[in-house]
Amino acid sequence: MEDRGKVQEWSNKRLQAFVKDEITRMFEKVLDYTEVGVADALRYQILRGKILRVGNDAIRSINSELDRNYEMEFKGIGQDIVRIKNRKGAGNDRR
Repeated sequence: MEDRGKVQEWSNKRLQAFVKDEITRMFEKVLDYTEVGVADALRYQILRGKILRVGNDAIRSINSELDRNYEMEFKGIGQDIVRIKNRKGAGNDRR
């Protein structure tokens, strides 16, 4: 049972990191567009602070919701591993 709890905790942290990265990327792009659209440096700095605050608040809110109300387990994508071994003498007669 303890292992399952560790898996769920690890899975939760992994999802939280993913959400943080995605939201951060999104508001970095918003800031890039805003910098182009707002010519006044002072107004841009004020707007930048508000955008960063909203993005960070969203990350904290999502993480809090996940911690309180969800149990999850990461299921990785399975991949088949194919090993190829040469037989003695095989491949020597390529045409």
